This record gives sequence, C-alpha cells and structure tokens, in this order.
Amino acid sequence: MNYSYVTYFDNGKIHEAGNFRNESNIMKHGEWILFDSTGVIVEKGLYKKGKKHGYWREGVIRVKYRNGKVIDEKFIERWL
Repeated sequence: MNYSYVTYFDNGKIHEAGNFRNESNIMKHGEWILFDSTGVIVEKGLYKKGKKHGYWREGVIRVKYRNGKVIDEKFIERWL
C-alpha cells in the first residue's frame, strides 16, 4: 500500500512531498520533492525501495543514483 506524505513550513508553503510504500516495512518510494521556504524546488528525484535511484536534481547539480549510491554528478545551469 502507498501513502502520500507532505510537510509544511510555518508560512504554509510545502517543505517536502513524496510517497511511502508499506511492504515489510515503511520506506520512501517514487517521486520525492523538497522545497525552500519560498516554494522553490531545491531537490527532486525518485526513491526505489527506500534508496535514491536514477537522476536527482540537487541545487545546481544533477546526480545519478543506483541503489542509494552516487554513480554520476553533473553541474547544471538551471532546473528543467
């Protein structure tokens, strides 16, 4: 079963949004987004069974994960 998860800053803006999956234990799974207090995305990517997976945007760096481990990093000028 999947559960949506959202936390908010005191100003009402979303801080973090994503999903949890409950199999044998509860873990992050699927798209996950973190925002700053003004609503700007500062981190975005996918979790697979509780570990970062695939390409993530972290600030001005694009990071590729496989099973929670960094396998590539690249500087980007702006978010797409």
